[in-house]
Order: sequence, then C-alpha cells, then structure tokens
Amino acid sequence: MVKRRREKKRYKRNIERILAIIVFDIVLAGIGLVIFSFFHHVLPQSGGAGVALEKNPGQSDVYTITLVLQTSLSENKENFIAEGFLKNGANLSDGEFEMIYTSDTLEYIDCSAEEGVSFSPEDGRLVFSFSSPGEKLFSCEFRIIGKLSDSPAKFVAESGNFVSIDGKPVVVKITDGTETETPEVSDGDFSRKFSDKFTGGEIVKTENTYISQNVNVKLENVRKTVNGKQISFFVADIYVSRVEYFRTGFAKDTYGRGYSQDIEDFSQQKNAILAVNGDYYGARAVGVVVRNGVYYRGDLYEDVLVLWNDGVMETFEASEFDFDTVQAQHGGIWQAWSFGPELLDSGVSKTSFNSKVIPSNPRSAVGYYEPGHYCIVVVDGRQSGYSEGLRMEEISELFAELGCKVAYNLDGGQSSVLTWDGKLANSPYKGGRTVSDFIYIPEE
Repeated sequence: MVKRRREKKRYKRNIERILAIIVFDIVLAGIGLVIFSFFHHVLPQSGGAGVALEKNPGQSDVYTITLVLQTSLSENKENFIAEGFLKNGANLSDGEFEMIYTSDTLEYIDCSAEEGVSFSPEDGRLVFSFSSPGEKLFSCEFRIIGKLSDSPAKFVAESGNFVSIDGKPVVVKITDGTETETPEVSDGDFSRKFSDKFTGGEIVKTENTYISQNVNVKLENVRKTVNGKQISFFVADIYVSRVEYFRTGFAKDTYGRGYSQDIEDFSQQKNAILAVNGDYYGARAVGVVVRNGVYYRGDLYEDVLVLWNDGVMETFEASEFDFDTVQAQHGGIWQAWSFGPELLDSGVSKTSFNSKVIPSNPRSAVGYYEPGHYCIVVVDGRQSGYSEGLRMEEISELFAELGCKVAYNLDGGQSSVLTWDGKLANSPYKGGRTVSDFIYIPEE
C-alpha cells in the first residue's frame, strides 16, 4: 500500500511538472509573439507607413530635413548668395537652426524667405526659425570682404534639432557649399541648369503653355494615323526648377483603399496647371507606394518606377527591386509608382512587356529625358472614328520617338484623364472615372 501511494504521488508530481513546463512554454511563446508583432507591425518598416523617407533608411522612426547651401558669386564678383531649401515630408512645429559665417570673409547684407521663416542676425551667425509646415525656401546675401575660403558658411543644428508635430525627432542633415562658381545641379535643384526655361518671378501663360519661376509646361495635342488607326493623344513637356514641383496627391488627401476623386475636382483643389491619373494604387493591396518623399507601402506588385530626390528616374522589374537598396541611392526616393510595364530599354522601344494589357487602349504614361525634364503622355482610345488607342509596343515607339530615356505605363482605360488649368483637356473613354491618386504640376 505504502509503495503504491508513493508511486501515485510520484506520478502526480511528474504530471504537475509536465503541465508547468507546457504552461511556461506557452507563456514564453506568447511573449515572443508580442515582441515580434510590436517590431514587425507597430514599429514602421523601411520608413514606416506615412513617414518621411530619409537618406539613411536604417532609422525608420526619425524624420530628416535636408538643408542645402549653394554658394555662388554674383556677376560683379562682390556679393555672395547663399540659397537654402528646406525639404520636408512632414509638418513641423517650431524649430531653430543657425548658419555660421566667417565675419572676416563675409559681411551680412540681407535675407529673404517665404512666410513662416524668420531670421535673427548676429555677428558671424544667423539664427533661422521655422514655424510652418511643408517646404520652405530662403536666400541670404553677403558682401565679400576677404578671401573666400573653401566653405565660407555652414549650417549647424540648434536647440536639439527640430521636433515634428507628432513628437518624433527630426535629424538635420547638412550639405554645405564649397563651390565658388554657380553649381549646375545640386540635390534636385535644376533652376540654374534650365535657367532659360523659367522666368524671374512673373508668370507667362497662354492657351497651352505655362512658365513661372519654377515650372515650364507645354501641352500639345497630336492627331495622327498609327498603323492605320486614327489616334489623338496629348504630350506635356515639363521642366521643373526642383524635383519637388513634380508632385503627386491622393484622392481626398487621404491614403488608403476605398478613396477616389474626380480629377477636375482634385486639380482645382491643388491649383494644378496640369494633372493626370496615377497608378490607381487604391485598387490593390500590394505595390510600392512612395509619394512626395513619404513611404506608405513596400510590397511588390509589378514593374516599379522611381523618381529620386536628385531628379533621376528609373524603372525596375519586381525581381530586381530591393527597397532599401534603391532608397539609399540618389539622395532617397521622392516618388515611386507600381503599375507598369516599363516601356523603354535604355531609350530603345520594346516589343515584349511584363503586362497582359497589350491591345489598343487609352493610355497614360510618364517619360524621362534627364533630371528636371520630364513628359506625360495621355492617349484617348476606344472611340471609333476619333481615337482607337495605342497598343503597348506603339506607345513604346512613341516615347522612343520623343527621345525619352525612360518611360513607364500608368493606369489606363477609363482612368486615362488629363486636365489643364483645372479643366478636362482630353476626351476620356465614357467620360473617365474617379481614381485614387494623381500626378500634377502646381501652378504658382
């Protein structure tokens, strides 16, 4: 009896131990799952949904502002102009930084900037204060009183950098000026490279052209016969002084599926001189989405078109696209679309495509000549006697004839809609339809 009781007790203890081990393993697994979910779903990945992209994608919870100081001499070689551009994908609360200059080399004359930027000059330094959202420009003028050093002025962060309105830290990254001659292009600034394309500030506007200090757009309607078909299409030739003027927008200013808007309403809301449908990201749960420097989605769909912060544009097949690698190039991604297919191979037309929509259709597509110079093509279609649309190889040939180095197909069909000065310009199939996103050039 005693022996039997001991065996029962031993058996009971063993069962309790086994149960304890099982409970411990379940608890441990649960803790691990929580930790994994937190890092994988709560913390933003590769920039995080709706987070401004950085040049260093490793710090996904930090916004980055790029301050570019270009140093150039005026024509009389007596004055020194420091031009700065505050690039930002997030709204900012109050922030300060300072620019230090060598007072024995430069004498401060004056500063000018947009609303929301103020200056507090002192001997040898200028304190800049920002209290407004979005992108801001400023310029400072100095008189040269001594020999110019290699870097006569520099920016330094002050007061713990900036803080965004949602509380995340903002890292200030500096590119200081070292040139004594006018730089041709710097970090997405093409104002000097294409100085003959822009005005000094006035706006010159005609029925089909728009020229301002930062934008030059010409819209042409072409009607021709292509392989026996009557075709009507629009070509918008676009120059921008900075890559930030090649913009995108979401329907109802909201990212997410289920939102759509009429393009005329959108273009009037954004005061767009030109607007066209985008890639209709909202129709899919996958596909890379980066808009105006902000990362929203990184899941691959098909061919990807990237516009970097330095104005370079390139297409990628999904199999060769790695987000972190691409984001680390050319100063980071400004725009990324996911629809396709790519239409050119190093400027040469193609005959095979990563797409099933090959037959004649209405088309919307983007072309690239060089940084700061782009084009948009919208082809009307499915309208016998007026315009039947283009096959994929035909629109590829069109971009090759235009001289583009890169071209990319956007959403088409009934989505292919183009507005000029807030009004419908083309004749979309069945009057067009509302879409989830747009590409536009702002009117000043």
